[in-house]
Amino acid sequence: MIGKNILDISFDDIEFLLKNRIDESDVLDYKEKLVKEQDLVKHVCAFANTRGGHIVFGIKESGQGGYPVEITGLLTSDLNKEKLEQIVLSNIVPRLDVKIKSIIIPDSDKSILVVQIPDSSQKPHQSNHSKKFYKRFQFESAEMTENEVSDCYRRRFFNYKQVNQYINETLVDVKEDTVTLNVLVVPSNMQYRMIDTSNYEEIEKIQSIKYPLYFPQNSLPNYPLHPFAHGLTSKYPFNNRPEELQIHRNGSVLYVGYYDHKNENSEINIPYEKVATKIMQTLIFSHTLLSNHNYFGDVMIVVTTKCLSQSVLPNKNGYLSDYPHLDTLNAIIEREHSMPYVETKYEEITSSMMNEIFNHYGEFRCPLFDEQGNYNGYGGRKRRQQQSK
Repeated sequence: MIGKNILDISFDDIEFLLKNRIDESDVLDYKEKLVKEQDLVKHVCAFANTRGGHIVFGIKESGQGGYPVEITGLLTSDLNKEKLEQIVLSNIVPRLDVKIKSIIIPDSDKSILVVQIPDSSQKPHQSNHSKKFYKRFQFESAEMTENEVSDCYRRRFFNYKQVNQYINETLVDVKEDTVTLNVLVVPSNMQYRMIDTSNYEEIEKIQSIKYPLYFPQNSLPNYPLHPFAHGLTSKYPFNNRPEELQIHRNGSVLYVGYYDHKNENSEINIPYEKVATKIMQTLIFSHTLLSNHNYFGDVMIVVTTKCLSQSVLPNKNGYLSDYPHLDTLNAIIEREHSMPYVETKYEEITSSMMNEIFNHYGEFRCPLFDEQGNYNGYGGRKRRQQQSK
């Protein structure tokens, strides 16, 4: 079950824990019954301050640190996921996003409750109830020492420095006479190697994910994966198709594209619908990859669009506006969001970033998105047509 997107966890996974006698660990805890509010907050803090993981309610275990002996379940009528989510959001500092799923036990009025806690990049987290910090230790939620709390703060700030350094080293330089696009998604917690890139068959399955129907057909590169210094790369083997998808061992994903669409004035047209589509696709791909490797904390999202030549924003009639072209374009846009937010708000995130690109040309907003951040490009119209049928 560990390593699965919580949306994909089913009752078969719960039975797997029982049949295979999967013991508790630093990332897995069994509870036969729901616990008090202050205890729930304490346990969630402990997981977030350690390595993240899952709490499974409705399972009787053999003893502390033991394995499941019975799936007892909880009365479905007693479960209120929204209330539990609000308890966590309101009583943990810094604020922490968790995912909660109720899994119905077949032929019964009971369910299993699974709480998925991220390995937080904002650790240490404190309980508002006790004003204390907790960690997972010997299958329990133990109070952290003052030195451990101080060490967490030190690691947090060092980690941000490490992430920023990694971003600067990873972004690809601009290529002459092109619009060079980088879309980089980096886990905010880079303290360990997340992905075994020797297991490329598993990553190939993720690489072939299906995007929403309203996206244009040109998806991310889906060529055979090859090893390189940071992990795995997918690009056209004869190197004459100007795009690449990189999957790094630390969980980072980088899309690089080069576009050289020149108009009759030898200016480069900014292919902004393609840029927006690639950003959204990279966000969807990154979420799928990281969720399958049990990471659903925060990510840094960096988009760069650079062009050393004269460039304009085109539309069907020529230019989008009367504003002059740019001699050079150098747009560097950064965001930090939790993975649950990326999963549901990738259009809104992309809209915000595209608006910043358009600001360079004297425009307030990118016309591909409405004021709420919904994608309204060609694919958006296609989606609305399908929804109206």
